Amino acid sequence: MTGSAAIATAEPERSGAEIVCEVLKANGVDVVFGYGGGAILHFYDALHRDPALHHVMVRHEQGAAHAAAGYARASGKVGVCVATSGPGVTNLVTGIMDAHLDSVPLVALGGQVATPLIGRDAFQETDMLSITASITKHAFQPRSAAEVGQALASAFEIARSGRPGPVYVDLPKDVLMETTATTDWAPLPRASAPAGDLDRDGLAAAGQLLARAERPILLLGGGAVIAECRDEVIALAEQLHLPVVSTINAKGLFPESHPRALGMIGMYGRKSGVWALNEADVVLALGCRFTDRITGRTDAFARGKSIIHVDVDAYELGKNVPAAIAIRSDARCAARALGTTCEGFEPSVSRRRWARQAAAARDVCARCVPHAAATGLHPKHVMDALNAVLRSQDIVTTGVGQHQMFACHFLEFDEPRRLLTSSGAGTMGYGLPAAIGAAKAKPDARVFVVDGDGSFQMTSQELATAAQENLRVITLVLDNAQLGMVRQWQDREYEGRWEAVRFDDRAGHPNFALLAQSYGVFGCQVSDPAGLEDALRDALDRDGPSLIQIAIDPIADNFPMMPAGRTFAEYGGNCVPAPGRFFTGPEAREIGIDDEGERP
Repeated sequence: MTGSAAIATAEPERSGAEIVCEVLKANGVDVVFGYGGGAILHFYDALHRDPALHHVMVRHEQGAAHAAAGYARASGKVGVCVATSGPGVTNLVTGIMDAHLDSVPLVALGGQVATPLIGRDAFQETDMLSITASITKHAFQPRSAAEVGQALASAFEIARSGRPGPVYVDLPKDVLMETTATTDWAPLPRASAPAGDLDRDGLAAAGQLLARAERPILLLGGGAVIAECRDEVIALAEQLHLPVVSTINAKGLFPESHPRALGMIGMYGRKSGVWALNEADVVLALGCRFTDRITGRTDAFARGKSIIHVDVDAYELGKNVPAAIAIRSDARCAARALGTTCEGFEPSVSRRRWARQAAAARDVCARCVPHAAATGLHPKHVMDALNAVLRSQDIVTTGVGQHQMFACHFLEFDEPRRLLTSSGAGTMGYGLPAAIGAAKAKPDARVFVVDGDGSFQMTSQELATAAQENLRVITLVLDNAQLGMVRQWQDREYEGRWEAVRFDDRAGHPNFALLAQSYGVFGCQVSDPAGLEDALRDALDRDGPSLIQIAIDPIADNFPMMPAGRTFAEYGGNCVPAPGRFFTGPEAREIGIDDEGERP
């Protein structure tokens, strides 16, 4: 049996814990990430007697939540994490919040004190329903074994349906121990309204607007990845001569080797993509929330643009930027319908010129050469080396910081679900546990972690989990002995007043290679490009986990960038000759725009 179908058989009585295992299996779960403790032990006892479910024992509950999210994002299935009561479940909260902001389907199981003790401040009692209320789609607390099956089946349906997200299930100790003969595990009725019929009038208006546009662009967000619409967006972009840009969470959905792909947009976006988005007169956005990291100041972002906003979540439509046309729809259905609506489209002269300009801007960015490293390696050298060994099925996860933005900017993917990173929450420490989850979801993939020395230390203990599971996870720690992103902001916005950002070589900054070896993981250090290539080859020849500590130029910054809360007129740095002026004179002439970056 699969999915959330009801089970109606004459079974003997089973405990609440045994029912949890049965419903997990009924929903296609084969691996659970967790950390045990007193209140949840009856579930672990049932798990011990159920060989169909594999438990991955992490070293911190936050790691369990991120691993479950990595599993979900790599596979498209619902990830499951579990922890005991009190500090166990509160340690899940960061990972639950992260999954909420990136729309990751997750079911988090938490132990709770026995029902007679709820509300009495018992040992490790925590009101997790209140704590998780704003960071989950729903939360359940079954008060009897007879309620467990329906609650958990409902949790899976809610987590995966519509706009996916996390659901929390609070499991009192006595409910797990209690037995019942109840076998009605059908999900509870949903109160939310269905999406309804496809908005044909809105799609027709969108098709007309796209057909008339002179400088349209297709913007893909994470919701388009969830909708599995790769073929549809490729066909639509080719049919309508649309340049394509993406948010971080949509990287690879539209192949980045495709001549219409202009790269990532946003605060640290690729200048070809940021320029094209800034110049566009019509923006077709599929599954994108228009967060501040994409738009900067929203009034300036939307000025001069007609936005066609497609999202499965009606609440997101027009929430952050005004939409000329708002369509509540799954991105795949909308893209397919727009293709049909626009059959027979013939591009105008201005449309063809726009397509040529966008392609030329792409070529300019493809020639990117980083500044020479003063010491160690420039982060782009690391990304180039990684691009050289990545296969189509391989996966990269990241922590959060400068290394994350370098990875998002320079790594190239032609398939979705190959780059897993904390986008909405920006959670340091995400990379390694997410890689563990991805490796369990995709055993044929090699999983690489791109992390920074600060971010890695948040969850470095999960090296033990990778070793225990013998996972082919290769961790690259880009070590610049600082919180690089924070230091960059202090340089730019606080006149170089560094505070609480430097690790340097004082006592306490670890030798990460030796740390890896202490966990039984291969570890080495490199400080030049040749050494990195040798270390990667060595790591790829190994079956288990590896770690490569890479000395990074401490003054390498993420530029160009748009400062937070500002506008694209202030986007600049590095390859951008002046704020808001995207291209040098020769580059502008190559693209067919004037030296100020405007259309002639």
